[in-house]
Amino acid sequence: MAEAGHKGAILLGIVPIGGMFDWRYSGEERDGEDVVEFGNEVVLNEPTVIRGGVVTAQGNAKLGDAGVAAAKVAFDAGTKYVADAIFFQINATSHMTPDATSNVYISKFSATEHEASGICKVSMEFKVSGQLDTVTA
Repeated sequence: MAEAGHKGAILLGIVPIGGMFDWRYSGEERDGEDVVEFGNEVVLNEPTVIRGGVVTAQGNAKLGDAGVAAAKVAFDAGTKYVADAIFFQINATSHMTPDATSNVYISKFSATEHEASGICKVSMEFKVSGQLDTVTA
């Protein structure tokens, strides 16, 4: 199921990345495998594994934002975030986080600073390895 957070937050633990973010989750995808049975002229496709999707995010932050700095360190280190270590806010009462067997890592990171305005334009992609759960408070 694809989700989106318009003017939502993305938190690494308790540290928000920048200010308001727009993000979209592509949802999971199930792979299939072709099966050819002897004597059958029709190729069947059987479902196999589920692959995690991608969260794309963009927004603005103040120069020197602690969350943007933490995201850059995590990107450089290849940090994997597990359940309740990263939060994609949907609205005031709901968010998405990896389920108990999954993780998320930052697969793309860009932060373009504009010193004159004091604003940093941030865009990222988060690769989901497994599945995200929606949690409602």
